[in-house]
Parts: sequence; structure tokens; C-alpha cells
Amino acid sequence: MARHAGVALVVVTCLACAPARVWAQAASAIAGVVKDTTGAVLPGVTVEASSPALIERTRSVVSDPQGQYKIVDLRPGTYTVTFSIAGFSTVKREGIELSAAFTATVNAELRVGALEETITVAGQSPMVDTQNVVQQKVIRRDFLESLPNSRSNYAALTPGASRSNDVGGSSGNDAGATFTIHGGKGSDTRRLIDGMRWNSMEVQNAGTGFYVDPTGAEEISIQLGGNSAEYELGGVQVNLVPKSGGNTFKGYLYGAYTNNSLNSTSLPADLRGRGLPTIGAVDRIYDYSGSLGGPIRQDKLWFFSAQRWWGNSTFVPGDFYNADTSAWIYVPDAARPAVNDNINRHHSARFTWQASPRNRLNLSWDLQQDCVCHSGLTGAAAPEGVHRWNFGPPNYILQVTWSRPATSRLLFEAGATTLIFDYPTVPTEPLPLGTNQISVLEQSTNFRYRSSAGTWRYGHKITDQWLTPTSTLIGRLAKFGAKVEF
Repeated sequence: MARHAGVALVVVTCLACAPARVWAQAASAIAGVVKDTTGAVLPGVTVEASSPALIERTRSVVSDPQGQYKIVDLRPGTYTVTFSIAGFSTVKREGIELSAAFTATVNAELRVGALEETITVAGQSPMVDTQNVVQQKVIRRDFLESLPNSRSNYAALTPGASRSNDVGGSSGNDAGATFTIHGGKGSDTRRLIDGMRWNSMEVQNAGTGFYVDPTGAEEISIQLGGNSAEYELGGVQVNLVPKSGGNTFKGYLYGAYTNNSLNSTSLPADLRGRGLPTIGAVDRIYDYSGSLGGPIRQDKLWFFSAQRWWGNSTFVPGDFYNADTSAWIYVPDAARPAVNDNINRHHSARFTWQASPRNRLNLSWDLQQDCVCHSGLTGAAAPEGVHRWNFGPPNYILQVTWSRPATSRLLFEAGATTLIFDYPTVPTEPLPLGTNQISVLEQSTNFRYRSSAGTWRYGHKITDQWLTPTSTLIGRLAKFGAKVEF
């Protein structure tokens, strides 16, 4: 019995000491100081933050003996902050916009007045976070949708960021790729959903396999520097803050399509004279998505679901399908230009339950199936000379989180995220002799055909990962913690 008590004491100690910011990156806060007109601090002032983003609608605290207050664990959104105490006029600040991991400083000055008197202050939201050192860029979904490029191409919108395999947003998969900033490494990129990591174990732990669906995102927070000490690497941290639904039903539809008929495919005579028969034009790009969210029970249980189907295909300059994939001599089929193509679909569901005034539970499920149908096709191989990645069937991320703001200085959080990631490598084209068909490399031109070769082998590759905790004493299945602020 004594041994069990000792183990429990160790675990509780770890829970109390473990930093919570590792999995609380989506949470925001409002903080400040309340004074009277003489400049003296006012303790005991009731401070309420209300917003449609909160399932309980209103969160309240009381200012301490120094007149300071802090309302923690707030979802991104627009807030109204109300200050009230007997004998003083009520002050209301409207239009306070919070983004992920942002602490807005909202101070108030109350003057002596009747209790029923309310002073409403409408001003610009605080733009500078003076309480956190993290450097971040927040991209809202409505901003992404207003741009004439891929809705996931946020690396192109980040000054100093570098990603080399997308031109004009044609790939559409920026939300799943790695990118660098300030001379860092792409393999240092970390992906988070609601503040919890979900990188797969491939590509030096930087790969994802999953492409973020902007249809289901409230906003995307990109941390570029000044990261928390809990991160083992200094690369870019990309945190998706998912939508949670609301007290009213809202839906969304989006569609975009283009094909080769809208391209300018004329080939300059000098290039044609040098032997280039075709250019790398867009074959087709499409993106269809929709979402629906609302209440299952008002102020108690919300749901949100998003669906997306998208893909792209581009011609590879001077490359053609093989007329006969079993032949030992490559004969290009001039009627079939080779293409680099990707096919993707994503489905998600999220439930938010306000179990009690201070206890909130979130459950989310993301399912995705993708095809990188001609991986690495650059013109140095026939389409059957490279491999196909089928990400699925299908992969998923499952996440559950719990939060309890016990006081303005004590926040309890717990969560678990699991990733099932299977990416079998298969032939891009039907091979008459199956996966044992011998690959051929034409040494005079360094052109490969008949089958894929090299380090990639056909077959399944499976990653089954649970979120790794900060403390090894807690185990590999979840993260727990208590955060105390002074």
C-alpha cells in the first residue's frame, strides 16, 4: 500500500510540475489591471469576457489585491470584456479580437457612479502581445479564401519562409509539407492540432502525410521564433485551431476548377527547335469543400464537420507514357503526355461539450485518403519508372482534450492524440509481370522505365503513433498537466 501511495505521489508531482504550454498552444487569454480615476488599483472587480466562440458564452474572474486579473483558456474569436463593482460605473470594452496563443492586454479605469450606469468603449483590439515572447503569424480562413491561389498555401504568405516545390499555388498541398525560415531545416517543422503534435515518425519525424483542411480551421498559427523551451527543435511550429460549431447552424460551400483549356500552352520556336515537344502546363486543378456546424444542445454540446475533395495534375515537359510497359525498349506514346498528379479527400468531425461551467471536453476525428500518383516524375523516367504513394486506406487522427480553468492562476488540461498513418508504395502503372518486373535505366540518357527502382520498395509502411508526453513517468498515451501563473 505504501509503495502504491509513493507511486501516486510521484505521478501527482509530475502532473503539477509538467509545463502545460506544450499542448495549450491554441488557448488565448485576456489580462490587465483595473484602477479608479485617481490611479489606485481596484481589487474585487468582476471581469467578464463574453463571446460566441465560448460554448458557455461568458467567462468571469475577480481582480486580485493588486487590481490584476487574467482570464485564461479562451478560444480565438471576438470578445466583449465587462468590468463591474458596486459603487462604480460599469465599463464595457468591445471588439477584442483574440488569435491563437495571444494574450490581449485590456486595462480599465472605473469612476464612481451609479451601478446601472454603463460606459461602452469601442476601440481597436490590442495588436501586440506584451506577455508572451513567441514570434508568430496568424492566418485566418477568410483571408486565405480571399487570395487567388491555393487556400492551403500559407508558406507563400509568410515573409522569409521558403518552400521550393510549389509555383502559383498549383500543388495545393502546402498544409502538409515542410518549409523553412531563417535558414532552418525543413525537418524541424512541427505540426499541431489545437496545440497537440501529430507529426508522423517518417522523414526525421517531420513528415505528416496529412494535409490540413482549411475548411475546418478557425485559423492557422505559424510560430516562427521564440518558441517555448518544451520544443526540442527551433523550426517552424504550425498550429491549426479547428472550428467548434456554435449556437446557430452555419454552413459553407466552396468550389474551384481549372483545366488545360484555360492555359497558354504555346511553345516558343527556339525551345521546340532544341527538342522540347511540350511544356509543363497545368492539366487540371480542382478543390471542392463544404462544412456544417451548430448546436446539438444550446450552450452545452456543439458539433462541426468539414469535407474536402481536391487534387491537381500538371504535364511533365517532354515526357510521355510508355507504349508497352513490358517491353525492353522504351517507345513513347505521343498521344499521352506524362503528368504529375495528386488526388486527396479529407473528412472531419468535432464535438465540444461543456460538461459543467468549468469543465470542457473536445473530441475530434480527421480521416484522410491521398494519392501521390506519380511521385518524383521529372522527365528523367517514364510514368512506370517512378512509384505511387497511396496514403491510406484511409489514415486518421483522433484527439480528445479536457480543460478546467480552476482559477485565474490555475489551469488544468489533459489530452491524447493518436495518428494511424499507412502509406503503401505501389506501381504507378499496371505491370504485366507484377512488382517483380525488372527496371531498366538507359545509361546514355539516364532515363528509367519499365518499373521503379532505387531505395523505394513496393509494399506497406505503417506508423501507429500516440502523442509522446513531456514526462516519461506518465506514459505514452496522453499528456496531463497543471499550469500555475503568478
